[in-house]
Amino acid sequence: SSLSIPSDDNAVNAVELLELEDEHRILHEAVDSLKAPMNRVIKAYYFEDKSMKDIGADMGVSGQRISQILHKGLRCLRRSESLRRLYRDLEGG
Repeated sequence: SSLSIPSDDNAVNAVELLELEDEHRILHEAVDSLKAPMNRVIKAYYFEDKSMKDIGADMGVSGQRISQILHKGLRCLRRSESLRRLYRDLEGG
């Protein structure tokens, strides 16, 4: 039997994939940690690609209200220590 050793390119791709999965996990955990309805709105808008109008219809509020909730949630995420740390790592700092 022969042992297959991955090429350097495959090894780099595997490391990059693991790092990307870790980044996604950190992002999803940060969103999950937000209070409702901010987490629900951010998930629907960014992860499910729904419009503010559609999210508003689902939740029984206006698209304008969804915009307010979305922006409040984004402000909270910007203050998230785990996301700040992730951003510093991505910037190489």
